[in-house]
Parts: sequence; C-alpha cells; structure tokens
Amino acid sequence: MLNGCVLHEIYEAADGHKGESFTIYDISRNSWHQTWVTDAGYLLTIEGHLRDQAMILEGTDHLRDGRPRQVRGEWRVEGDSVHEVATRSTDGGATWALWFDLVFKAHMATPR
Repeated sequence: MLNGCVLHEIYEAADGHKGESFTIYDISRNSWHQTWVTDAGYLLTIEGHLRDQAMILEGTDHLRDGRPRQVRGEWRVEGDSVHEVATRSTDGGATWALWFDLVFKAHMATPR
C-alpha cells in the first residue's frame, strides 16, 4: 500500500485472536520498522536492518506485570516464500524461546 512503501498484514489465529501489522523502510533513518496491534490491546514496535540475507527486527514489549521482554523477528526469502521466525527473551537476551515460526506464500486472487 502507499505506492509500495508499506506492507500491511492482517492476520487471525486459529483461536480467533486478530491483529494487523505495518512494515516500512524508514529512509530517513536507514532502517526497517514494524508496528503490530491486536484486538487484545497489544502493541509492539520493532526495528532493524538487513543482515546475512535476512531482515532482522528487534524491540522490547512488556509483560502484564510490567517486566520487559525482548522480541526478535527474522525474515528470509526461501524460493517464492518468506520464512519468519520470532523469538522472545525475558532474561536480557541470555536465552531465547520460540514465539512463532511461519511461512508466507503469495496469495493469488481468484479471477472474476
């Protein structure tokens, strides 16, 4: 959207959880930025750069008790798909746990 400058994702999990994200390359700061919002009042902003043929974005969100949690997403092109792996850490990055692992495939519109 917006002349190809913004990627807008709309998603719904199997449990009915819904959210949207917006991803943009911020030319003024030479970095990638993604903002997520959900129907549960969750907000996440992550930023980063291309490294080793991947887009790696990182940021911090907060648990319900206020403790910070680091978040890292990594996107890699694999053939005609994009593989995304997201991890989180609650111990300052000493250990990371898988949050989700998914593959994006192009959606082909049905001809009218």
